Amino acid sequence: MLKVERILISSLVQCAILKNSLQALWDGLDRHAWNDSQLRDFQKALSRIQFARQYQLSMIGELVLTQRTLDDCMQSSESLTDFGWALEGTLPFLNLYPRGWINKSKAIHVETLLGFLLPISNPETNRFCS
Repeated sequence: MLKVERILISSLVQCAILKNSLQALWDGLDRHAWNDSQLRDFQKALSRIQFARQYQLSMIGELVLTQRTLDDCMQSSESLTDFGWALEGTLPFLNLYPRGWINKSKAIHVETLLGFLLPISNPETNRFCS
């Protein structure tokens, strides 16, 4: 039903589109417009959407992209212009950052993802916990 996306913003856009699409279903439920067979079909179609799996893949994809970007920052501030994130020559100060700061940022990012963000979802049960 939904294409599996590994980039967080793409997943968020999919969720927004799905939310808007489901409004018709909710409106019909409110008006008692659906019969039992239609409701079963809706439930079957919606149960195929693996929100927890999608969430984990998107968060891991975001981790990879962020780590790669930080690696590029360590190589050269000019690499940021390749991504269109800065006007050429505007970030020479990145070369002054101690490499340890960038490595610490990378480590914190990984710890946050593995310690807090991934454990809230269970792809096997397609559930989230708080």
